[in-house]
Amino acid sequence: MLPPGGNDSIDIERFPSTPNENPYEIWYYYDLEGGVEFDFVDFSGFGDYKLVNSTKRGEITDPRWRSYVRKDYIR
Repeated sequence: MLPPGGNDSIDIERFPSTPNENPYEIWYYYDLEGGVEFDFVDFSGFGDYKLVNSTKRGEITDPRWRSYVRKDYIR
């Protein structure tokens, strides 16, 4: 579950689809647990982002998450 955060405590980096990559976003919460990251990938290309990795305690952690960005990744 994503925590609420004010505009001052979060940055979002958005990466659009390319011929070789699915769109993805990286959310940084600076005031949570000393700074955490949430990584999302849109596998469908229709804005349906899925959380694939986080540095927050108790959330999904997958150091291979960047491989999911590639369009040739097989789930």
